[in-house]
Amino acid sequence: MKIIGFIALCALTVNAQQPVQLKPTPKTAAWGYYDASTPPVLRVKSGDTVEVQTLITSTPVRLEGAGVKPADVEQSLRDIVKEVTNKGPGGHILTGAIFIETAEPDDVLEVRIKSIFVTAQDKTGLITLERGVCFGTCPSYIVTLASDGKVTWQGRDYVKTTGPATAQIKPEDFNRLVKEFEKIKFTTLDDKYQPGTPGCGPSATDMPSAQTSIQLNSKTKSVLHYYGCRDSEVLRALTALERKIDEVIGTEKWIK
Repeated sequence: MKIIGFIALCALTVNAQQPVQLKPTPKTAAWGYYDASTPPVLRVKSGDTVEVQTLITSTPVRLEGAGVKPADVEQSLRDIVKEVTNKGPGGHILTGAIFIETAEPDDVLEVRIKSIFVTAQDKTGLITLERGVCFGTCPSYIVTLASDGKVTWQGRDYVKTTGPATAQIKPEDFNRLVKEFEKIKFTTLDDKYQPGTPGCGPSATDMPSAQTSIQLNSKTKSVLHYYGCRDSEVLRALTALERKIDEVIGTEKWIK
């Protein structure tokens, strides 16, 4: 399991810039100890934002013995366990240390934790949004986001990019969308909201549809949503999820 946190480190002034990444490797890990004499592995300025990736307190042998597939054990954990020999009395693998430039003794250190998230363990996870045409010029396409951040696009009708296209976004964006699915209890929704189903009610004709699906931990849930169905709280939440998928993936660049 890999946990990633965004933190802002402030001691004196504030400087705006893109987050600096600090990943766990044999050269950036301190295993089982805190020590002020430990050389810093990263130097930042006051106000910088750092994306720190951490590792689980375990070893590949213990994880695999507990049933974790070898392919699901991070390579960085394998490297650290194999190469790091300077270990303290504890079992935690720490990422750091981080040095703040221009900081002086007796300065107050302020650390702001901006967000924390766990990376996807299911490397086969997929989120798919398929939009159908209407009586008009509604964009029609299929877009899929994999858990590693790879985006696959297939443009059909009334879009700028027809045919296939690909893009890459951050893997944590996949996790963000998974939380959106969980928020509306997606797995408990009906499979179809279309004319003739209980969740649709009286409906209008010639409206577009959207099919949203998520594949996670060997389970797949798909929901068909016809936009002509009567308005309801459930369908408003489903519409918001569909729009969020477009927003996070950035489909607008292929549509307009």
